[in-house]
Amino acid sequence: EHRGTDLLRAQDGRYITIDRWTSAEAWESFRARRREEYEALDRRFETLTAGERHLGLFTRVENPS
Repeated sequence: EHRGTDLLRAQDGRYITIDRWTSAEAWESFRARRREEYEALDRRFETLTAGERHLGLFTRVENPS
């Protein structure tokens, strides 16, 4: 299940998106089911991006100590 997306802008004008999912498996399932639509969106908006990098899969740390 998709939990939300955040779009962040750095002072130098770069952007980063953070997509939140219930699990890595939920993300992979979405990508498998919607691959063509996702790739079409990438192509449609590629003129707005200078580049795209997958930074990794991260897990929220609720109470770091």
